[in-house]
Amino acid sequence: LIGKFNLASYCQLLPSSVVGGYLAYIGFFCGQAGLALMAAVDVTGFGQWYKFMEREPLLLLTPGVIGGFGIYFSVRIFRHMAVLPSCIVMLMVCFYGVLWFTGTSVREATEYGWINESVESPSWDHTWDFLKIDKVVWSVLPSQWLTLLAMISVVALSSSLDIAAIEIELKRPLDYNHELKTVGIS
Repeated sequence: LIGKFNLASYCQLLPSSVVGGYLAYIGFFCGQAGLALMAAVDVTGFGQWYKFMEREPLLLLTPGVIGGFGIYFSVRIFRHMAVLPSCIVMLMVCFYGVLWFTGTSVREATEYGWINESVESPSWDHTWDFLKIDKVVWSVLPSQWLTLLAMISVVALSSSLDIAAIEIELKRPLDYNHELKTVGIS
């Protein structure tokens, strides 16, 4: 709706420092979450980064950090849309190649922490089995209109800031409203 009514273009009035601050905020927490995921430790703030320096977590996250830098430099040097997916495929080939070369099974790699434990997920045709319409407390819905409006605003603003970041990277203007409509469809 925000894109349809041409409201997203107002985000172009935001100062660069606001866009940059938002990107720094998102980047920090995404990076921290990535490190914590690789190291298999629970880190909720900068004050807990010491956990990354312990022997086992450091061993677990080192290949990912090296791979991340490899992806970063590859995308910067070879400006083509196939670079990122190719890098991801190459990292997986290298990972499973090392497992094969060392004689390590997938089960052993999982036990050591190199692969996350998989959770049995339902087949696609049973996805909706978990939806229980009769369990919804519909009487609460009207009191949530302000929360719903706030969430829509936050998503629209953050999506617009993402579009601003892409615009800065591409060094060409984008149609914010069109891009936001695309985000809404997805």
